[in-house]
Amino acid sequence: MLLWSGKITTVKNPRLLVDALALLAPEERQRCWLVVVGEGVLRERFSAAIEEQLPGRCRFAGFVNQRELGRWYAMADALVFPSRQGETWGLVVNEALQFGLTLLVSDHAGCARDLVAGSWPAPPGSCVFPSGDAGALAAAIRGVLGAGPRPSSGWNLAPRSLPHPHDLAQAVAAVARELQSVRR
Repeated sequence: MLLWSGKITTVKNPRLLVDALALLAPEERQRCWLVVVGEGVLRERFSAAIEEQLPGRCRFAGFVNQRELGRWYAMADALVFPSRQGETWGLVVNEALQFGLTLLVSDHAGCARDLVAGSWPAPPGSCVFPSGDAGALAAAIRGVLGAGPRPSSGWNLAPRSLPHPHDLAQAVAAVARELQSVRR
């Protein structure tokens, strides 16, 4: 499952994700799920465009309080961060890294050089792609699809494996219960 976490604005470049998904073969798109955490002026357009590419396999959670974000990161396999303008850093990349997510990060993120392309050991499949390059982002998504579930999770947390795939709130609660049971 792919995760978008952040404002839905032109600076964050949601259109690039739509364009990258359009470059995938239909059977590849059938294997993709996307959760979008955040709000912004482009939400409605982003939602409609994503629904065309991933019909029934995208959930918009809206604004999520910082204390609740961990549940969303725990469900995902990869963070998509396609910013088109210089991001001072990109804190969501740090958050995703804490959960072992594969990082698909634009070269405009300040953290890209240090956390993804530098000497820091980024999770397998992580990459920095050129901002605005839908083909490079599509190739990165293909890499995530080929990798399967994150090894650190121990199980596939994609929505299709949860008890209520059409009710994301119930799916998140199920993931939280699973995580709590593992800690015991």
